Amino acid sequence: MALPRVALSEANDDAGARSSAPACLSQAFLSSWRSYSKLILSLQTVKKHNGSLSRRIESIPKNHTGIGVKILRLHLHDENTCFPHIDRWLKFAVTPGIEELTLVTPFIYRKYSFPCSVLSVGVRNSIRSLHLDTCVFRATADLGLFRSLTSLRLHSVSITGDELECLLSNSLALERLDLKDCREIVSLKIPSVLQRIEELNLHLPKHNLTCSVLSVGVRNSIRSLQLDTCVFRPTAELGPLRSLTSLRLCSVCITGGELECLLSNSLALERLDLEDCREIVSLKIPSVLQRLSYLLVDGCYAMQIIENKAPSISNFTLFGRLIKLLLGEASQTIKLLNLFAATAAGYARAKLLSIMPNLETLSLSSSHEENTPMLPSKFVNLKYLNIQITSSTLSPSYVYSSLISFLDASPSLETWWLEVPLADMGHELVGSSDLRELPERRHDHLKSMEISGFHSTKSLVELTCCIVKSAVSLESLTLDTIRGAPCCFDGLGLPYSKFMVEQASRAVHWWL
Repeated sequence: MALPRVALSEANDDAGARSSAPACLSQAFLSSWRSYSKLILSLQTVKKHNGSLSRRIESIPKNHTGIGVKILRLHLHDENTCFPHIDRWLKFAVTPGIEELTLVTPFIYRKYSFPCSVLSVGVRNSIRSLHLDTCVFRATADLGLFRSLTSLRLHSVSITGDELECLLSNSLALERLDLKDCREIVSLKIPSVLQRIEELNLHLPKHNLTCSVLSVGVRNSIRSLQLDTCVFRPTAELGPLRSLTSLRLCSVCITGGELECLLSNSLALERLDLEDCREIVSLKIPSVLQRLSYLLVDGCYAMQIIENKAPSISNFTLFGRLIKLLLGEASQTIKLLNLFAATAAGYARAKLLSIMPNLETLSLSSSHEENTPMLPSKFVNLKYLNIQITSSTLSPSYVYSSLISFLDASPSLETWWLEVPLADMGHELVGSSDLRELPERRHDHLKSMEISGFHSTKSLVELTCCIVKSAVSLESLTLDTIRGAPCCFDGLGLPYSKFMVEQASRAVHWWL
C-alpha cells in the first residue's frame, strides 16, 4: 500500500515519535492511520514525488475510511496543479463530528463555488472552526444553525453582505470573525444576536465601516478589534466597549478626534497599535485608560505630537520620524522603547533621558546618524541596548567610537548588540594610521557584546578596543562580519561585493 505522506507524518507527530524514521513503524501502526482524525494536506505535508499534489490527495479516499475526521485542512496553493475533485474530497471527509475545516484554493480557483450541501445538520452541529480562502460561498437563510461554530475566517471569498448576515445570524456561538478582501460586501452588518464575539479582524479595502457594526452585544463581549485598509468614523455616541483590551488600526482613515472618542469608550484597553493612519495629526490618549501598557505608532507620517495621559504605559514603539512627546506620568513607567527614525541614536543620547529616565531596554534603528554627544546624564536602569545603523552613506565625519557615550551613560548595561552597514564607504580604514586611544574608563556590568557587520573602519575598531579594555565583566564578544548569514543559500551565493569581502577580511586579520 502506498501510504500518503501526510497521514504518515501526522500520525508520527501525534504519537510523539517525530524523530523516528517512518520506515521503522510497525505495520499495525501504519494501518491505524486509516481512521486518523487529523488530515493536513498541502505542499508542505504531502511532498511532490511520484505524482502531483492532486494525485497524492486523490489516493487518500482509497485508504482512509472517511470516518472520524475532526480536522481537515486543504491548502491547495499549487498554481500549476489542477484540482478537479475538490467537491468529492469535501464530501468524503466533511462528515458529522468534524470540528475544523480549512479550504485554501489557488487564485485561479477564485470562482470555485464551495458546496453548501456538505454542511449537513450533523456537520453544522459539530463544526467549531470554518476557514475559506479564495472561493465563492453563497450562504442562505436555509442553511440552518451552526450550533458550535466559534471561529469564522473568510479571506478573498465572494460573499455578499446579506449572505454573510444570514450566516452570522445562524452562528450564535461565534467568538472570532476574520474577514479579508471580501470585495462583494458593500455593507457589513453584524447581527445583534451575536453576544459572544471576542475577536473581530476586518480587512476590507475602501470599505466605510459604520458604528452599527459594533452593536451593543458586540461592544460588551469584544476583546480584540483589528481594522485594516478601511474608513472608520467613530463618534461619542458609539457607546462603551467594556471588554476591549487590544485595538489595532492599520491604514485606517480616522482622525485624531475620532480616535479619541473610540479610546474614551475603551476603559479596559491594554494595547494600542496604530500603523499608517495618515489622518491623525495629534494623538491624544485619555487618562481613563488606566490599564494601557503597550503603545505602537508606525508610519503615521502626518502625526506631529503624542499627548498621553494614560499612567501605565511600559512598552512604547515609534517608527517613522521623531515627533513631540508629552508622555505625562508614563514618562516614569516606560521600561522598553523601540525607536526607528533618522538620527535615533543621537536623539536618544541627547534628549531621551529627560523623557524616559527609567528605561531598561532600548532598541534604536537609524537611517542617518551624527556623532553621539558626550553628556553627563545617565540611563541608570538600562540593561539591554540594541543599536542598528542602516545607512551605508554615513557622513565622512561620523565616527563609530562616539557610541562609547552609551557605555558611559549606562552603568547597569549587561547586553549590547550593535549592527552597522556591511559596506561603509568614505571612512578611514584600519592600518592607514595609528589607532586612537580613547580615554580610559571602567564598566562593571557589561557581559555580552555583539557587533554585526563588523569591518575594518578605523573608528569601529577603536570602539571595539575600548569596550574590551573597559568592560571588566565581559564574558562574550562576537564580531560578525556577515550579519549571521551563511555563505550560500539554496546553492546561490549571497550578493557580497568585492569591497565588502575585503573589508571583512581585513577586520578579521587585524583582530587576530
